[in-house]
Amino acid sequence: MSDVKTIRITSDTVESAIRRAEEVLKLTREEFKTRVVQKDHKGMLRKQKAVVEFSFNTHEQELRERESRIEEFLDIKITDKGIYLKVDPIPEEFSSSAAYIVRKYLHRKNIFGVGPELLREMVEQHSGRYLLVQQPDLQTIGAARISVTKRRDIMFATLIRYDLEPLGKDELLKYLEKINVTYGLRDEVLSDLCNEGLVNNAVIIAEGEAPVTEIRAPLK
Repeated sequence: MSDVKTIRITSDTVESAIRRAEEVLKLTREEFKTRVVQKDHKGMLRKQKAVVEFSFNTHEQELRERESRIEEFLDIKITDKGIYLKVDPIPEEFSSSAAYIVRKYLHRKNIFGVGPELLREMVEQHSGRYLLVQQPDLQTIGAARISVTKRRDIMFATLIRYDLEPLGKDELLKYLEKINVTYGLRDEVLSDLCNEGLVNNAVIIAEGEAPVTEIRAPLK
């Protein structure tokens, strides 16, 4: 019997459909497969909505349910000094998989790069104190302070905004180009960050693969 299920969501855009899937499935976009059945399109007379299929493993949902039960023992604080995690004593029934579930919890908050050894140590010690797990590369764009974290294994980047100072999208795009974050940019997300000013939250701003350069070789 297969553990994989599929649902279909219709929404105004592909991005909004993905966000809806995250809410419904209680999984992150990294935990399900996405297939765009129909892209959104604005025509002269009517707007075509996006239709997207999402395939997911039911085992991931079970882990997510366990994670939701562990969440009450965890807390995250994001400041311009760094990302801090507090782990209170976790019930023994979760001890064997607690570090893994805490790591998944961080990923769902768009926080990557925290080593598994550190998480295991924090779960074992469960000091109940906030400990620094990641330091930001703080940058000033215009008057706004931000940090961008890139994953080396894939074309993937998150951004944290630390204040409500004006943040110009053109200036932000120039900075992202400077640090080689150019593929898979989420234009709608970047606009929201610049306009709405979501502060002290890690937001995915780019996800995708760099295009493959075509190499033409002479025929022999």
